Amino acid sequence: AGYKSLLVIAGAPQSGATTTVANLAMGAAASEMRVLMIDGNLRRPGLHKVFKLAEGPGLGDVLSKKVDFAAAVQQTSTGNLHLLSAGTASTRNVPERLSSESMAQLLAEVREKYDLILVDSAPALIAGDGVALANRCDASIMVVKAYSEKRGLIARMRDQLSDTKAEFLGVVVNAVRHSAGGYLKKNIKAAYDYQTSAS
Repeated sequence: AGYKSLLVIAGAPQSGATTTVANLAMGAAASEMRVLMIDGNLRRPGLHKVFKLAEGPGLGDVLSKKVDFAAAVQQTSTGNLHLLSAGTASTRNVPERLSSESMAQLLAEVREKYDLILVDSAPALIAGDGVALANRCDASIMVVKAYSEKRGLIARMRDQLSDTKAEFLGVVVNAVRHSAGGYLKKNIKAAYDYQTSAS
């Protein structure tokens, strides 16, 4: 649909949103897209740890006007893949900036430079940061952990994201175990065996 910015939000902590962002980003970069990851989880950032990069300067520093984007963005070890980390601790204590005009301006600026912008966020169960970011992004997806979040909670969060400016694309179910019964059990086990077997 021509969307460039995608918010990835976890339902609850440890659901795997940060890992999902990293995997989507590396896959897109491998297909020669120019990709930017933005760590919008100002409360407990993790993308810089995944890619072994500096915590700051980053998003918090850019939104507080301490540095500009060019000085804060970092190149990862993967070609075509950049990271704007959450930023230094002293600039991350105002999550309200995620809904500011500065955030909208930043996303408008990077749209001109990248094919895909993936935004990580604090879990929906913990904070409303994701809803604020969804109003600045083109689309959103929610990541939930199998056998963890309750259906009612997922439905409520889906409704909240559907009411934002971003088009809600759906739910990613993470950490599915092949102990599920019936048709799914065979497919999940076959996929796992195929990916983990030696070539």
